[in-house]
Amino acid sequence: MINAIRTALAISYGATAGALARYYFTEFIKNSLGKDYGFLATFMINFTGCILIGFLLTPNIGKVERLSPEKRLLLVTGFCGAFTTFSGYSLETTIFIEQQNFQLAFNYWFGSIVVGILGVILGIKLSRSQDI
Repeated sequence: MINAIRTALAISYGATAGALARYYFTEFIKNSLGKDYGFLATFMINFTGCILIGFLLTPNIGKVERLSPEKRLLLVTGFCGAFTTFSGYSLETTIFIEQQNFQLAFNYWFGSIVVGILGVILGIKLSRSQDI
């Protein structure tokens, strides 16, 4: 029972921080660039989330094992899960399609995939180059 509570708390704390970080970063981008540019926040959030998850989950000579299960749940499941979003990305792509802005829809859709994969690779490389 104690492990279940610790697990739930770790995920909850991470999710709260991730959701707040996502919200404030999105508001910052919209206030800086204009309300029509919120999709750029999603794009950047997903990229940085991919870097973070690649960094945290790289099994490299005991580095990940040094994180307690609660810390991994807090950072990966909680924070990254709430910070990044596939649903927002899908919604924004659909809106561009409905607006018949097919070039932006394709660039955003495909660019998010490519940048996401590159982010995970970058996170893995950063993790392998660090002594955690």
